Amino acid sequence: MNTITISIAENTGSKRAVTINNDLSHYIDTAEVKAFLEKADEPWQYDWDKAVALGTELFTLLNGDKNKLRDLISQKLPDGDIHLILNMHKDLDSLPFEMMFDNRFLTLESPVHIMRQGGDNITPTHIPDRPLRVLFMAHL
Repeated sequence: MNTITISIAENTGSKRAVTINNDLSHYIDTAEVKAFLEKADEPWQYDWDKAVALGTELFTLLNGDKNKLRDLISQKLPDGDIHLILNMHKDLDSLPFEMMFDNRFLTLESPVHIMRQGGDNITPTHIPDRPLRVLFMAHL
């Protein structure tokens, strides 16, 4: 199995560290991340050009200026499917990394499968102990 793990660190100061396969790749400016979060909230779902632009920017965000992600994907593609595991702080959950675009949408037009991995940054939720209630409707 071909696996690429990308981690984006929690915000510390004005930069976030991006590691690819446990090696420091590059840093992302906090202002840039804030701009991406705002763009992700804009309506891009029904506009091809906006979706491509956002996907390209998201790929560039993870790729960095040294093209480390692009090179790893190119090396691993001949061997079959690639599992791209994203481990990031919960404040980046709304970014649609599944829309990453590098001359094509990676998850649609290549054997790249994106998986989001939770970590220590997940806030536990307390679920009350009560009976489960289920409503079932059937349409004939």
